[in-house]
Amino acid sequence: MRDGEAPLTVAALYDMANARLQLAISHLERTEIDPAIPQVRLAKAAYRAALVRAPGLWDAKYNLDVAMRLVRDFPQIEQEPQADAQETPKRLWTDLPGLPKGLP
Repeated sequence: MRDGEAPLTVAALYDMANARLQLAISHLERTEIDPAIPQVRLAKAAYRAALVRAPGLWDAKYNLDVAMRLVRDFPQIEQEPQADAQETPKRLWTDLPGLPKGLP
């Protein structure tokens, strides 16, 4: 733990993360995925904040690993404008399928 950091801060971050992760798991058990995702992300942020202050907190490391497996952090892909949807579709077949034009 860093000098000057109160153990109470680490405990509060860890407890808050546990509460959010437990809430997310209860949402997932009821197959409510949309409300669970932000709870998992907030729990991961709180676990990381606790680990910055107390890197040796193995319970937080384990729970962060569980949370990371629940919701993956994928990079955000910038979507292009909707002009692509108005373009004509590409031809899938270059030639019509038929009999081969080779030798027997």
